[in-house]
Amino acid sequence: MQNYPKQEIFNEDQSFPTRINKVIKYVKENHGRQIKENEVAAIACLSEAAFCRFFKKTTGWRFIDYVNEVRIMEAALLLSETMDTVANIAYTTGFYIPHYFNKIFKRSKGITPREFRQRCCPNPKD
Repeated sequence: MQNYPKQEIFNEDQSFPTRINKVIKYVKENHGRQIKENEVAAIACLSEAAFCRFFKKTTGWRFIDYVNEVRIMEAALLLSETMDTVANIAYTTGFYIPHYFNKIFKRSKGITPREFRQRCCPNPKD
């Protein structure tokens, strides 16, 4: 089984196993709502435990970390292109607890969502 560099799994790719492409597509289309591992395990035609092992072994990512990174990428885009509030962007991208959103965003980007917006937009709304 081939392992892929982490940054390469954010888009479907013919070199990926079909199961991974199905999961990537599903996450991209549904990142704004709660995604349960048993849902995507069913899409991949695997048990939940087998799916988690398969996803980690194939991609190098734990599934929840991958979902969070997809959400953070979308949030960063919204922070830079809209003047929507940070709380609204958190909710829109599937983070229903603002504190958790801030924590995951800072872990991924090294700065808070508000700092990110201040660096990319001269006059942020919040």
